[in-house]
Amino acid sequence: MKNSIVACLLISILLVSIGACKKNFFDATTQDGSISDATAYKVKADFDAGVIGAYVPLQTAFDNWMKLPGFISNDVTNGEGNAVGFDRLFDNSYSVTTDYWRSLYKIVSNTNIVIQKLDDVGAGVLTDEQKALAYGQVKFLRGFAYLALTQAFGDVPMPLKSYSSTQNNMSCATQDEVLNQVIADLNVASQNLPEAKEWVAADIGRVGKGAAYAYLSLAYMYKKDWDNAKIATEKLLLLTKPAYKLLPSVRTVFSSRNRNLDESVFEIQFNPGSSDKWIAWGSNDPAPSNGHTIATQTAPPGIGESWCAFGGWGNWCISPKALASFEPGDDRRKELIVKYPESYKGELMSDSFNLAGWDGGATAFPANKKMFGYSTKYWFGVTRLPAGDNIIVMRFPEVLLNYAEILFNKNQAAAAYQQINLVRTRARLPIKTTSSDSEKFMTDLMNERRHEMMLEANLWWHYTRTGRAVKFLKEEYNIDMLPKWSHLPTPSRERDVNPSLCTNGY
Repeated sequence: MKNSIVACLLISILLVSIGACKKNFFDATTQDGSISDATAYKVKADFDAGVIGAYVPLQTAFDNWMKLPGFISNDVTNGEGNAVGFDRLFDNSYSVTTDYWRSLYKIVSNTNIVIQKLDDVGAGVLTDEQKALAYGQVKFLRGFAYLALTQAFGDVPMPLKSYSSTQNNMSCATQDEVLNQVIADLNVASQNLPEAKEWVAADIGRVGKGAAYAYLSLAYMYKKDWDNAKIATEKLLLLTKPAYKLLPSVRTVFSSRNRNLDESVFEIQFNPGSSDKWIAWGSNDPAPSNGHTIATQTAPPGIGESWCAFGGWGNWCISPKALASFEPGDDRRKELIVKYPESYKGELMSDSFNLAGWDGGATAFPANKKMFGYSTKYWFGVTRLPAGDNIIVMRFPEVLLNYAEILFNKNQAAAAYQQINLVRTRARLPIKTTSSDSEKFMTDLMNERRHEMMLEANLWWHYTRTGRAVKFLKEEYNIDMLPKWSHLPTPSRERDVNPSLCTNGY
């Protein structure tokens, strides 16, 4: 049943039609980014539709960004509390890996179309301001997609034009070449985008200048260009709309009641109130929505109102090792993870759920699940599927921890620890003493990333980027990591179509 629900949901999301702004810019008039060249890009509305279509694949990609790297780290296990085997995770025919690849290249494809049309005819259709806003968004999305592709796969093909048959024989660009293109795209985006809160109300949620600076800094970090990474981050820190900050509680940013743009640097939009009937889930459901199952996947099994059609599934568990790694008193453990025999009450739940009882009743909690934790970052007590809450992909704490790494590599250890301690103080933890020893610093930094970003999209790639993945897997899980596991394999289905693709060591 669960697999059928997820399949139906993904089909629904793939059919999502979006356009004119109502509740947010992902409200619905029919548009999926596919526009006929014969009639398209003759008026502003065509460009608007093309830009919005470039955002669409984000909705179908994000769960793989969270699930697959989490399983690789072993901090996340499957619903039975078992680690997913590496022979499966790094199998080039694994459907999750294939979907990971294809959803990101769909973003690339959609943005390439819009960029080419902006170059060709945009000046005759759009004002300079309209053209700049369109360029800013699609250049960000293409840069974001290529950064995600290269951090996951390493060397990848890099088409920069609309599709032609020649791309079927395109070889891979090196990671350094891809990063150079990412930096070029994100520089354009940062120059053309408004700040996140400068969008008009109906457009809140479109990408802002802060996101461009955050990912630009990360791209420079991959190249170990600490000077430019520092410049990009400090430009983000100077922004005022919003002036990014840590919210008072780690629980507050993960909320269905607030947009929390002061801490959310980039998030994927979902709209549970869309009027587009194509994206209704279930034939008898009166409230169509485009959404996701992330809350239900990560929540404890059976959690929810007693009359709820869908309680938690508990398909992605937090491992005992990950649970034990939290320091005593860490608010992130207390507020964002629940385990047996604790209780949890989401902001939309009328009653607490006690894990000592199964599904709120007398049935005993299964013995094989008592050792594991369940993330409550995304579960608020939603009583129907799919959930419509936005998913944050980059938060301000990650920016601060990235800044700490940058500053340490600029020989500013005291300033680096100041950033780490901002995050620790919000988590109700004592400050760390400054150390100029690089091993001690990286241990402190990666511990903070682990506990701040658990079950978020970017965590595992910080391990691979910094060369800490081998040490982490050996020390935490006694796994000898193969060198090729730093990247995912190029999907076999893609190599069947294009034998010129690189194999990335597989």
